[in-house]
Amino acid sequence: MAGEIQVNSVTALTESGSNIVLNNVNSATNRTNLGLGSMATQNANAVALTGGSITGTTIVPTTPFSFRNRIINGNLSNPINQRGAASITASTGYTYDRWYYDGSTYLYQGIENKNVNNGTYVISWEGSGINAAWKVSTDTTANNGPDATTGFTSVSNGGTFTVNEGTEYSKHLWIRFDGTLANLDKVMVEEGTVATPFEHRSISVELILCQRYYQTLSHMLAICSSSTSAQAVGMFPTSMRSAPEVGASGVLNIQGDGSINANQSVVSVSNNNSTNNSLNVSCGNFSGLVQSRALYIAVDAGNSNRLILNAEL
Repeated sequence: MAGEIQVNSVTALTESGSNIVLNNVNSATNRTNLGLGSMATQNANAVALTGGSITGTTIVPTTPFSFRNRIINGNLSNPINQRGAASITASTGYTYDRWYYDGSTYLYQGIENKNVNNGTYVISWEGSGINAAWKVSTDTTANNGPDATTGFTSVSNGGTFTVNEGTEYSKHLWIRFDGTLANLDKVMVEEGTVATPFEHRSISVELILCQRYYQTLSHMLAICSSSTSAQAVGMFPTSMRSAPEVGASGVLNIQGDGSINANQSVVSVSNNNSTNNSLNVSCGNFSGLVQSRALYIAVDAGNSNRLILNAEL
């Protein structure tokens, strides 16, 4: 056909003067001589590269390179542990940050609905003797794990599952583990169908992600409202999922002007008017305070007790 050259079964090149000579040999030899390797025989939409590099090309991933993992605090051999739990199964309730233990069998993490879009997810972990399951649900009670422990579907290590809700971002995604929980480590839940290596985020980033759900405060401003109580106010270092429950790890210390240094006789934190990013609570059971005086509450120099903020699922 005019304007076309068809070359069949010519697979070796030699140079003769200023000309290139094609020699009739087999295809494998030709690819080797041309330096093409096996890539020349692969489909354009499924090319695998081993070694070498690509320059001058924009690569657009179908899933993000960073922040792939929807699990927070999945590096359980070096966890964020603001509560100071002895282990991930030390007690009923939240132990290591974001992990809820039912006290007997199951360990849960809830992925907040705002981070759960429709699509296929793949789960992976390290550790033997572990079983996993998943479900999506609308939960109305905070700080207690999933409202219902039924309705979970098993999934294998490296297995996939699909979230397809009529209203996207309307339900939390719960991941459940059981078995030899002390072996569990490097937990990943990511979009896609193939598990990738565990994503190691920096410890500072991981802490900020955890503080959306739980954090502790010290050295907060407190305005004395009477001789026995003070109003603690201030901004949170990280905005929280919702206006938190506010408590204390023990009796709080208040001081700051050189003349007042007092501890609560009994823990008292009430009249919680806090928002998701600011503190506003009344702390009582002090003595010797002076109305309208500005002090600091939860002072480490007085004792190690702190205000506790909880906005967990």
